[in-house]
Amino acid sequence: MTLKHTINITVSNFNLLYKAFFYFLIIAIIIGAIACIAITPTVNDIKASLDESGFSVSFKEVFEKLLDGDKAFLDSIKEAVNDFSLLKDAIGGLKTELIGGLFIIFTFVLVFLFLYRLCVLPFTNIINQYMLMGNSFNFMSNYIAQLKESAAYAAISTLILTPITFGINFFCLYIAYLLVKSISIFGLPVAFIIWVFLSSLKSALFCGWLPSMVRDEKNVFKALQNGIKAIGKKYGRIFLCYCSAHIILFVACNLLVTFTFGAGLLFIVPLIMLFTKTLELVIYYNLKNYHYYVDKNNVNTVSVYDEFKNVSDCPPEDQE
Repeated sequence: MTLKHTINITVSNFNLLYKAFFYFLIIAIIIGAIACIAITPTVNDIKASLDESGFSVSFKEVFEKLLDGDKAFLDSIKEAVNDFSLLKDAIGGLKTELIGGLFIIFTFVLVFLFLYRLCVLPFTNIINQYMLMGNSFNFMSNYIAQLKESAAYAAISTLILTPITFGINFFCLYIAYLLVKSISIFGLPVAFIIWVFLSSLKSALFCGWLPSMVRDEKNVFKALQNGIKAIGKKYGRIFLCYCSAHIILFVACNLLVTFTFGAGLLFIVPLIMLFTKTLELVIYYNLKNYHYYVDKNNVNTVSVYDEFKNVSDCPPEDQE
């Protein structure tokens, strides 16, 4: 029922997908352009050093012969592999440049994540208002009105969630690498299952954070505490719900990319954001036993986590 309601509300607010896409595209272009300008001197230094070592020339010959259909490209590959010692020597003299380049990339990734998460609270609040009243609201007015709260959430969530997400993804990629070496391509499904398990643990733990801010108007720290407290003994059921949700998203994103011949890649991030934030709200509303619009004509009045069969049987403090 939770996932069904989430899908219904997501479809009803599908116009938000385009707004999220354009926001994502604009900040990606701006941050990408500034990052390219900032890192160009470092890239030029590294390229010049590789050219002097002769390593880049070896690989250039490989690609040229491969594109020309020259069978001698296999010999060139062997020569290029043997030239890895040249690469090691070249990198040895570029430690400062490499550290500087990685620092620039890391900084711009954090800035991008911060700017991207600035839009998460306004979009979540628009969905929240739809679930409360069945009406849609303007994105820009929400964005401006809630900029202070959005900045607080974006900063704290970037510091907390980014290391956890990075750790999960890095760990699963490493596991996938080890499994593929051991059992070939059959290791990928195992690595995916591990990723779903770990990601669901994280999502279930923090799913009440943002809804507590937009629905109960808590500040960023109280909302985090209130969200975790609201989950309580329902954590296991929420975890299983997220396992299903991650698999549904994986299938949906693959279908989107396949049927759009790759163009759907541009919409994957906005789609995931829209679906996951709607899911967080649906879970939170059910945990708190709040009524909400599933669509413009139907209101859900019974929590899927509640033991009562009728909303009229609920304790007075749980009705709203």
